[in-house]
Amino acid sequence: MENFGATFKYLRESRGITLSSLADDVVSKGMISKFENGTSDLSTKRFFHLLKKLYITPFEFTVVMNHFEPLYDNKFATDLTQSALNNDFAGLKRLADREYVRWQNSHSIFDQLNWIMAECVRAEAEKKPLSDKVHLNVLTNYLFQCEDWGNFELVLYGNTMTQLPIETITVFSQTLLDKCSIYIGLTSVYETCINVLLNTIALLIRHGETQHALKTLAILEQKKLPESFLLERVLLNYYKGILLTQTGRRTEGDQLIDSSLQALKAGDCVEFVNSLKKDLAELGLYHI
Repeated sequence: MENFGATFKYLRESRGITLSSLADDVVSKGMISKFENGTSDLSTKRFFHLLKKLYITPFEFTVVMNHFEPLYDNKFATDLTQSALNNDFAGLKRLADREYVRWQNSHSIFDQLNWIMAECVRAEAEKKPLSDKVHLNVLTNYLFQCEDWGNFELVLYGNTMTQLPIETITVFSQTLLDKCSIYIGLTSVYETCINVLLNTIALLIRHGETQHALKTLAILEQKKLPESFLLERVLLNYYKGILLTQTGRRTEGDQLIDSSLQALKAGDCVEFVNSLKKDLAELGLYHI
């Protein structure tokens, strides 16, 4: 991490901020200069103090320090999702194999979890059973013992829940917002949390767990999603429509489903709409 100081200097100078204007009773001009030149370190307290004075978030600093490239975990998750969407089975295998090698070399629980996630996504995409060498108890033990979930845990759970027991999914569906509560102020984490819950509803519907799906739906409805969450609000109505039709309120449910599909069509989400129609057909609710 020898480029901490150089990165800080780059960001300071790019904003036209002088050393003198940053210096105060917490950190002196000399301390900042030595930090930027790599001849001295700063305490965590002083470092975050300087970031705050520059109006730079720790995440922004990390991105710049990484030469504007996505962080490894973010890029891995993106590549994994893209390969799954493209039905790139060879690409999924390469990603899983690479994570397995990383884990074997590092013995890190996080590399192991990334490998498990890759294998779960691969199994779902290929519609094949999960490999026997994947021990899901490592995943569930980690998720249960982790009290506060951030983006890593949300992405991990969201990408693996299709391979988890329904009992586990129903437990997490009721506690997910609590587990993410300390990060809810971060829009990206909150958005991911909401989308994981929406995917949970879809999965519960697929498995015929109507009552559990209704409970999860109720949790999301209580949140009163803002208008900026337009897609999430449309999908919430879409899944609500399905559940209404399955619980005897067919007319109201059909109206919600149709209005949701029309909203997505208006947004030119043609492939997404076609995918949802196929799901509806499998549920016996739509004839293509």
